[in-house]
Amino acid sequence: MSKLPEISEDTALSGTERIARQAILGRQGEIIAYELFARDSETILADPFLASARVLVKAFSWFPVDSLLGGKPAFVNFTDGLFDEKSLELFPARQIVPEFTLAVAPGKEFLDKILALKKHGFRLALDRFSGVSWQLALLPLMDYVKIDLYETAPADWQRALTLIRRGGGVTAHLATVATRVETRVLAQQCFEAGFDYAQGYYFMRPEIVSGKKLTSQQRVVFHLLNLLAAEGPLAEIEEGFRRDPALSYQLLRYLNSAGLRRGEDIDSIRRALVLLGRQPLQRWLTLLMFTNQGPAKASLALQASTRARLAEILREHSVTLDQHPAALHAASSWVCCPCWTRSWISP
Repeated sequence: MSKLPEISEDTALSGTERIARQAILGRQGEIIAYELFARDSETILADPFLASARVLVKAFSWFPVDSLLGGKPAFVNFTDGLFDEKSLELFPARQIVPEFTLAVAPGKEFLDKILALKKHGFRLALDRFSGVSWQLALLPLMDYVKIDLYETAPADWQRALTLIRRGGGVTAHLATVATRVETRVLAQQCFEAGFDYAQGYYFMRPEIVSGKKLTSQQRVVFHLLNLLAAEGPLAEIEEGFRRDPALSYQLLRYLNSAGLRRGEDIDSIRRALVLLGRQPLQRWLTLLMFTNQGPAKASLALQASTRARLAEILREHSVTLDQHPAALHAASSWVCCPCWTRSWISP
């Protein structure tokens, strides 16, 4: 079985990656969670889900997550309702709190997705609560509600907290988080008003955490995606990882930090592939494509993700494609169409 390849700094480490974290604290000053933020090029990416997904890939594939989070859960913000719950399910529900900042009332698709996340054990947070009717309707599905103190006057805090307590249901306890707490006076006032937790510059400015970026070869990633689409043999998929030590390292780090190990570290590529499964591996590789691309090429990665997701949906709903992997491969092979991937993956 393939063991973790040796990684040399000359071949695998490519520049520095940064991620920011800001503590969320309780009444006694104890850290109960961190919020993770994008830094560098992700902040100018056009697709909101793409930027948030890159934060997750960084945290679990590049950084030592135990040091980054110290065993605390991580809030990761999603700024619209168009997110991929299947990708979120790649990450441990006990450590990730998806946080939603919604400008308008979400539709049925959003509700179906967050219900699926709840079934997988995720805790959810609603950001920038203002008390509008559609936000109240979401409260029974939430575990945390954030109120921006700079958008809500102190005279309205108590009303908002009352609405949240009523909206959560009789048995549920919705934890409330005051955000943008930037002065000592605000910190004192928010806890006196009844907030459970607080977050803001008064307690901690976003802390930049740096790490070495591991760059995998895009040709290898595309080759592996093609193998997965064509139901290629496990031995060929394993060999593809063996050719790219950085990719192998990221896979093993991800599995060892995402709560999928069973009592001991996973140090075998074959064991990692069997444990993860083909469809989750395909989703992870697609997210990794995003991570390794700058903003200029992110739209191409987004096209690839959309097409890969289409192939997956076709397979889920078509008996013919499910029984004939070659037909599925033909339907989805345009994900790696040479007309645009050649320029994208070239050095």
